[in-house]
Amino acid sequence: MASTYGELVKIDAAAGVYVKFMPDHDLLIVRRGFGCPAAVVAGTADVIIGLDAAGRIVNIEIEFADYYHQHKEDARQILKTAKW
Repeated sequence: MASTYGELVKIDAAAGVYVKFMPDHDLLIVRRGFGCPAAVVAGTADVIIGLDAAGRIVNIEIEFADYYHQHKEDARQILKTAKW
């Protein structure tokens, strides 16, 4: 899978973002808040995470192959509302 992300001109740090890697589980957690989400999309996916030279995440790309316990169109409607 090749990234579709273009060249980054400016990096703005997002306030209140929590990033933790759990190497024993190959799990990267990125959270912007700690409340209960209003909507969730889960499934199997190819993921690309772009980092700058300092190790800061500059982009995350997720291409879903399948969704868990959701119809594809329902998941797409939720993803259409996503914003940072």
